[in-house]
Amino acid sequence: MFEAFFNFTRTPFARDMPPDSLYVTPQLDSLRSRLAHCVKNRSFLIVTGDSGSGKTTAIRHFIAALDPSRTAVLYVSEFNLTPRNFYFDLLNQLGVKPLFFRGDAKRQFVKEILIISADHKQPIIIIDEAHLCDMEMLTETCNECECLFADRQIGYSHAVHANQLTFPAQLQHGLPFTHGSHSRWPNRNSRHSQAPNL
Repeated sequence: MFEAFFNFTRTPFARDMPPDSLYVTPQLDSLRSRLAHCVKNRSFLIVTGDSGSGKTTAIRHFIAALDPSRTAVLYVSEFNLTPRNFYFDLLNQLGVKPLFFRGDAKRQFVKEILIISADHKQPIIIIDEAHLCDMEMLTETCNECECLFADRQIGYSHAVHANQLTFPAQLQHGLPFTHGSHSRWPNRNSRHSQAPNL
């Protein structure tokens, strides 16, 4: 519809926009550095911000820059995530059929993490919409992370993002726009979307 009117070859502001075409603000660049620090130190990071502020976009931009030969990214996005479903989802992404009981699935997951680490890859786990997780789920991820951190060589990183109103005492990082960015962001999207001859 409007794409043809403006002679666009792609729909602007779409979720499937390539990461290298995204408009990079100073805030996004700063967050990318923090995420890199989190991965390097195998630590637990919470990314917070208002709805639509760019948390998922920032994570996607960061993932695209990772070396797949050195990292293994596991992405979980599920409403009402439970520890059992958490392990089931991760194991399915790893191509492993989960055992029925949560404890068995957890042991399977730890085994797979060790295998990945032995292959000189660093597992990175991203939990989307973490503000919908209950305390049992958050405690499970923290405890699992702490357990694997006992050996820094086989630890993995968590990047969790959630609504800032849910985690007021946690790390909060402004994303991704300032007042001066609002005109440049649509321009960047338009350049990505318009026809090559424009």
